[in-house]
Amino acid sequence: MKKVLLATTILGMTAGFASAELAFTGSATAGFAQNGTNAGGKTSVVPAAAGKTGDNTINPYAFFKIAVAATGESDSGLSFGASASIESGLAYTMADDDGFSGKGGTMGAPTIFVSGDFGKISVKSNGFKAFQADNAASEVYDLDYSHTIGGVTVGVRTDLHGDNAATKGKSSLSLGYKINAIALAAKYDEAGALWGVSAGYTIGAITATLATDNASVSSLKLAYKGENGISGDIKADSKSAWEANAAYTANGLTIGAGTTSASKWKVTASYDLGGGLTAEAGANYTNDMFVGAKMAF
Repeated sequence: MKKVLLATTILGMTAGFASAELAFTGSATAGFAQNGTNAGGKTSVVPAAAGKTGDNTINPYAFFKIAVAATGESDSGLSFGASASIESGLAYTMADDDGFSGKGGTMGAPTIFVSGDFGKISVKSNGFKAFQADNAASEVYDLDYSHTIGGVTVGVRTDLHGDNAATKGKSSLSLGYKINAIALAAKYDEAGALWGVSAGYTIGAITATLATDNASVSSLKLAYKGENGISGDIKADSKSAWEANAAYTANGLTIGAGTTSASKWKVTASYDLGGGLTAEAGANYTNDMFVGAKMAF
C-alpha cells in the first residue's frame, strides 16, 4: 500500500521532538456479491429492509477506508505514535456466514504506542485480541506490551477497561523463541485458563508445525511456499478433522482453493492490474459468491 506523506521530517518546529511524520493510506473494494445460505450458511446480519443484503440475492457493495498514522521520536530516542482509521460504506468478505457489514463513516478508536530499549507499549480500548482466544475472550484487552531480545519474543495483554466480565483485570501472555529453522511458541489466557503450545521446523520451502492446547486437541500442519508460485498447506488434528489449501500465482494471476473434512470448500481468483488495482472473484460452499475489485492508495 502506497503512502501519501502529508508531513515528513518536521525538525525544529516544535521543541522536544527530533522528528515527526504523518502518513495517510487508503483502500477500497467494490463489486457484487450473493449472500448464500446453503449448507448451514447464516442469513443476513444487515437488515434487508435497508436495501443491502437480501438472502440468496445478488447485492452491490462499496467500501472505503482511510488510515492515518502519526509517528515521532523524542530527544532521548523514544519512538512514539498514534494510528486510527475511518471506514465507510458496505464491506464484503466471503465467509461461512453473511459477509456483508455496514460501516458508518466514523473514526475508530486510536492505538497509541511508545517504544524503546524496554520494548513497546500500546494502548487501545478493547482493541487487542487474546493470544489463545475463544469467542468470549477476544478483542477485549486494552494494554499491549511486546519485546524481543535475541530470539526470544514476549507479549502481555491486559484488560484495564473492565467492561467485559470474562476478562476484567485479567491478562493474556505469549512467549516465542526462534533459532535458525526452529520456532517454539507458548500462549496462555487467564480468562478461561486457555493455553496452547507449538513447535515448528522449516527446511527449504516446507514448514512443519506441531501444536496442542488445553482442549487436548493436537494438530500437525505442513505448509509449502516455493519460488515457482505454488503455495499450500494441509492440517490434520487428533479429532480427525482436516483442512487443505492451495494457490498458484503467475504473471499477476492468483488462483486459490481450499476444503475441509466437513466439505467446507472455497475457490478464489484475482488478477493484479498494476498501480494498486486488483480484480477478484470467489465462491464457497454456502453459495456465497462475489466478483469485484480492490484498490490500494
